[in-house]
This record gives sequence, structure tokens and C-alpha cells, in this order.
Amino acid sequence: MKDKIDRSVMGALGGIIGGLGMMVYFWIIDIFLPSPQVKIMNIAHLFIPQGQDHNLWGNILGYTAHFTVAALLGIIFINIFRITGRDWAFTKGIIFGAATWVLLHGITANLLDLPQQTGIPLAFALLGGHLVFGIITSLSIAWFSSKLKL
Repeated sequence: MKDKIDRSVMGALGGIIGGLGMMVYFWIIDIFLPSPQVKIMNIAHLFIPQGQDHNLWGNILGYTAHFTVAALLGIIFINIFRITGRDWAFTKGIIFGAATWVLLHGITANLLDLPQQTGIPLAFALLGGHLVFGIITSLSIAWFSSKLKL
């Protein structure tokens, strides 16, 4: 039982670290490609009306939702490592990041009618953020699991 708890905590922590990397990436991208759609707070539209997402409470809600999803994805990813091993962590992170982009922006956003990216540069910017998330999450979980022998 303790092993499952440790694995979940380390997966969530790895996901949160990956979410921080993604957040920094989007802050940098926002400097070069300013767009309201390259904001982490887009996920806040699930909870509050559009237009209220960039005030204080919208930002808090957006970051809370972002890190909650990142933690859940980290828990999923550490279990993928349990099944497949820690080898090729960087490549697995790229695949996981691309898969989350397709899942979150391609499928879930359409089903929930969330704002979509418009244009190829914006789509690549969002893909890049998810790749950064996948790589950082994968490498941090690989490091945690090697230190804790999970």
C-alpha cells in the first residue's frame, strides 16, 4: 500500500513540476506571440464565463485547474513508467506531451466547446507547451522513481 501512495505522490509532484515548466514556457511564448489563447487560464472557461478568466479569481482558478490536471497526468505517467520501465524517459515524455495536446486541445476542447487555437503558429506554440510538460514530467518522474526505487 505504501508503494502505491509513494507512487501517486511522486507522480503528482512530477506532474506539477512539468506544469511549472509549461507555465514558464507560455510566459516566454506570450512575449513573442501575444495572444489571449496562449494562456493557461483557458481551462478556467470550464468553471467561469469567458471574459472573467483574466481577473484575479479567474487566474487563481485557471492555475488551480492547470496544476490539478498536471498532477493527475503525472499520476497516470508514473504508472506508465511502472509498466514500461524508466528507459527512454525523454522519448516517452515527448510522446506523452504530444498525446496530452491531442487529448486536451483536439478532443476535450471540442467536446466541451472551449476556445480553440486559431492558426498554425498558435497551434505549434500550444504543442510546444505540451511537449515541454511531457519532457519535464517524464524526466522528473524518472529521477524520483530512481531515487525512491519505485
